Formats: sequence, structure tokens, C-alpha cells
Amino acid sequence: METRTRILMFILVLVAAVVVAVLSLIKTTVSAVGLMNTSYSGIVYILPSGNSTPLWAKTYGDRIFFYVYANLTLYENSINRDFKVIRDAGYNFVVIMIPLADHNYPYYYPNINLINRLASENHLKVMWAIFPKWYFGPEWNYLHVNSTVYNKLVELLSYLVTLNSTYRVAV
Repeated sequence: METRTRILMFILVLVAAVVVAVLSLIKTTVSAVGLMNTSYSGIVYILPSGNSTPLWAKTYGDRIFFYVYANLTLYENSINRDFKVIRDAGYNFVVIMIPLADHNYPYYYPNINLINRLASENHLKVMWAIFPKWYFGPEWNYLHVNSTVYNKLVELLSYLVTLNSTYRVAV
């Protein structure tokens, strides 16, 4: 075997060993701090499966804006069916990805309340994953205390943690 090939093989084996070591370390660390609980699992829920259409992507772009612009009461039966399937599949929570918005969007908070109610009725919890986006300034400004994005985010977080189905909130 030529020297160049041996060196490349050595590098590949070394990289593979490092990857395995890092993954093992992550798993060990996560287990040690109690973050890994395989008996409690969730799944990301984006849109009601029976109502997803290309129109949404064409009209509004990112699908998470569904929770801002759509009147979810029109999709309540579809969401409820989906939540039943999710629950019956053995999941304990759904991850709902939402952009940062406020009361200026008339469906936003009612939609959040509807998701909360349907999740609760189906014995599911909700992990809210908030993407600040750009409505209130640059997305990264949520890190700056007293910026508009920060204040709107704190307002939303304060609300989400009061809901009975909230499991976690992530930004």
C-alpha cells in the first residue's frame, strides 16, 4: 500500500475515533446531568397534516407563520386528529415552532390557546420553540435587554409558562 493511502486511512480512522469519543462523551454527560429521559419523548409538529398545501409556502413563506396568520379554529379537527395519532404513537409532548409575534396579529394568541387546549385534551404537553425572526428588529437582538425583541420575547415567555400544557419553552 502506498504511503499516501496509508496516511489517508490513518486520518480517517483517527477522525472516526474522535467522533465516536465525542458522541460517547455527549451521551454520558447528558445522562449524568439527567437530561436524557427516554421514557418521555416528543415529536415536532409543524402543520395539520390534512391541511398542508403549497399555498402556505407560496403565500407566507416559512410554515411557522401558520400560527400567526391562520385561524386555527378552521383546522381544529385536523389538529385534534393529529394529536390523537401522536398520543397513540406513545409520544408525551409536541414541539410547536412559532415565530415571535404579539397581539397585533389577531390569530396569534387565540391559536396558542387552541394548541394548549387540544394538547391538554389529548394528554400531551407542548414544548414551544420560538424563533424571534424579524418582526421587532434583528432576530439576534433578543439577547439585548430592553430591546423591542427582548421585551416582546419576555412578554410571550411570561404568557407561555402560564399555560397548563407547557412542558418547556426554547428560543
